[in-house]
Amino acid sequence: MEIITSGYTRNCKDSLGGLDNIYLFTFENYSRSQIVINGNKVVTFPATTIYSYEAVNNPVFDNKQNDDNDSIYYDESLSFQLAKVNDNYQVSKLLKKDVRAIVKDRNGKYRILGLYNGLECESINADIGSSKGSFNGYSIKLSGKEEKETFYIDNLEDAGFTIDNTPPARDFLSRITHYWKFNNSGADVVGDASVDNVFNVGYAAGLIDNAASFSLPDGRLRIDDRDSLSYIGQDFTFMTLFKADDLSNNPRIFEKRTDNTTKEYRGLLTVSNLATSALFDDVNGGLILKRNTTALVTGSWYVVTTTFKFSTKEMVVYVDNNNSNLDLSSGTYVDMANTTANLIIGKDAATTVNSFDGLINARIDFNIALRADEVAYCVNELKVLNQHLI
Repeated sequence: MEIITSGYTRNCKDSLGGLDNIYLFTFENYSRSQIVINGNKVVTFPATTIYSYEAVNNPVFDNKQNDDNDSIYYDESLSFQLAKVNDNYQVSKLLKKDVRAIVKDRNGKYRILGLYNGLECESINADIGSSKGSFNGYSIKLSGKEEKETFYIDNLEDAGFTIDNTPPARDFLSRITHYWKFNNSGADVVGDASVDNVFNVGYAAGLIDNAASFSLPDGRLRIDDRDSLSYIGQDFTFMTLFKADDLSNNPRIFEKRTDNTTKEYRGLLTVSNLATSALFDDVNGGLILKRNTTALVTGSWYVVTTTFKFSTKEMVVYVDNNNSNLDLSSGTYVDMANTTANLIIGKDAATTVNSFDGLINARIDFNIALRADEVAYCVNELKVLNQHLI
């Protein structure tokens, strides 16, 4: 049974002392003939995917010879720390089944631990610390016994190992900052931004429970300006589950804008039935504008998502799982404007045109830029399983 299915990437680059990296993978009981040895090296190993665990604070690898009743064996141990781990479930799986480990030293040499008998988790301790400088994460010790000294591996790929390059799982749902379910109310069930004003909006059966029902020509929800609605200098994600009854007037789904000179973002508008998002930097005259190439149709439910990575200024608009975009950006964008504009859901904030006609079942904000696999998870939960994320 596959237990190790993801690795761990740390957020900082502390010195690793004598070890450059640690790779873990689930122990499988192979016969001696399946593992080809040449001297002190593993030449061939059954095809295996291994997972990188980037440790901090000088991991310790020990390989000691012992003599028990004239029988020589080697004690192997590997002690390391993982900092700021979000996915404690992945770490806890180390307790459930033996593993093997490959360590890479700072000279580029690989050695494999638990080759024939595996390693068991001797201890996992969660450390919080009492000050800002204290370690925060997990301290882990793996140990095992082998008949011979730890073997080397010259080349991982040639020996049968593949390093998994899939980004490690992370607890992205804990990064939700606002969540409006619109189930008979405008309550923000996570954050501090419940709806302050309702105009021409009712509630009707949605894809999940009830949804906000917007009527033309001017149905809208107003959420007054507050710090938590501005995403200056950071990553973020906007996600909306909606169904439009009319797309002919290029409706705005939501935007934080007062007029053409006081604006921060348009989370979603439709132009020629294409989902579009825009970020404004009026100080430097920059505009980031992306338009998904998937044509929306009336009467269908969509999860439209906008992700933004601040460090690279990269914005992506998803329609369900499709992230094919047209880039219509212009000028020099440094950062989002900081205004006093309110967040308006359901219409153009400055005019009575471009009003939304249809149902909005959920609006969700994250303070991270979701990856494609995380967007796909949310789409499946909302559209396929018809259940809220929280």
